[in-house]
Amino acid sequence: MKKSFLVVLAVSIATSLVADTWEYGICGMGDGAKACGTSVSAPTEVLRFNFADNAGDAVKDASGHGHDGTITRCLWSSTGRFSSGSMFFNGAHGGAGSWITVKNAPDFPAWEQYSVCVWFKHEEEQDAPQYSYGIKMVDKSSMMHDWFLSVAGHNGTVESVRPFKIGNVFCRLVEGKDANLIDGSKDYRDGQWHHAVVVRDGKAGQLWVDGEMKDSINHMVSVYNKSNLCIGNSFNSDSYQRASFNGKMDEIRIFNYALTPREIEMLYTENTVPKRKPPKVEPIPATPNPDSHQEKIEGLLRLLANPDIRRQAQSATAIMKELREALQEERAAIREERQRQNARRAMQQ
Repeated sequence: MKKSFLVVLAVSIATSLVADTWEYGICGMGDGAKACGTSVSAPTEVLRFNFADNAGDAVKDASGHGHDGTITRCLWSSTGRFSSGSMFFNGAHGGAGSWITVKNAPDFPAWEQYSVCVWFKHEEEQDAPQYSYGIKMVDKSSMMHDWFLSVAGHNGTVESVRPFKIGNVFCRLVEGKDANLIDGSKDYRDGQWHHAVVVRDGKAGQLWVDGEMKDSINHMVSVYNKSNLCIGNSFNSDSYQRASFNGKMDEIRIFNYALTPREIEMLYTENTVPKRKPPKVEPIPATPNPDSHQEKIEGLLRLLANPDIRRQAQSATAIMKELREALQEERAAIREERQRQNARRAMQQ
């Protein structure tokens, strides 16, 4: 019974672990199980729009991961915050607005760690049709499964007690319950360039604007939806949410890890951040008893629980291979034991 339980537990934990890594999964079960999907070594920048070139209706993902965007009624500008270009959004609401669609975007709202960065320049005063949603900058939302970074279009309150004013920058997450990050320090609809960064590290969340941390909370939530990523508007079926940004955006970047204060400062002042080294992964421990597949399975499960390995999908691939082999050995050992028991029963008859 214990061995059978370990086999089921191993498959369950390994499947949930690998599904938690970026764009990764398990195809099949039992002897036919195999790793599938796209793995990306963590930590890394997974999306970057720097709008360096006028590419017509397309936006190239400068991170190299192929998350290119499609433009709807946006206008490329030759002047940007750092590079030679930026993107202008028309500020219209509903279907008349402008936006960038990213169909194969990383599902970052569901991750335990991420950082979302954007330079924005709001050109003029602008109302939004609903204060609690604001004027969208970055949005990956569906009905009641919301993740968005906005400029407030009205004065309002979230979570019953947290007020914000028109022109404030805020990030809202909705998945059964709310989590909100709010910069209530000023009205950012001033025609100047500003840098906003949302950071998640487990339950901890931070909102940085212009190199300063403006808000922090300890109840971040994971948001699950299948919506496309929308820059400058929203694809939410709730029409109140579809308020197009009015002005320019530049250097939109998503990382699959939590940026440090120093890294945020470097992005703000220099538009650069050094690449992180992959986390150190301990080697798979040798099995103390070659005949005990159970101990090897337990050791692999402990290794899979390592949070560093959660953020390194390539290492998880190797561990999954070892785990599948261990499970196959376990099943083979069980079959052999059953055969020996059957043989002994036959001799006793």
